[in-house]
Amino acid sequence: MSKHFSRLDAARALDELPPETPLQALHKFFESAVRQQSEHRNNLDITKALLRADHLKVSDEYQQRRSRRVVVTAGKRCKVSGAKIGTSAFAVYPNNMCVLLSENADVHVCPVTGRNFKEHPVD
Repeated sequence: MSKHFSRLDAARALDELPPETPLQALHKFFESAVRQQSEHRNNLDITKALLRADHLKVSDEYQQRRSRRVVVTAGKRCKVSGAKIGTSAFAVYPNNMCVLLSENADVHVCPVTGRNFKEHPVD
């Protein structure tokens, strides 16, 4: 059993053994099984911490990009049609291009440069 501890469920193996089996004979098996479970748990904890750090990094980057400010003055014009933006609804792309919302066919593709920000995000 101590050679195949990685393929056996310790709780089920214990249930299958006859009651008169001495515990000393099972010592190596359970020691190996507990060590393996401990290593597995530690690996899961490390993976969880790395995923959490990655999530926090992405959340922070998202908040920074969402908090960017764009000033639209009275003379600001749409880069596609040339019409004044004024108080009309507009869209701003990651490359700071401002266009009227009616010119915004695809939210991921800048109509001025043709860059697809979904495929090629801004660094």
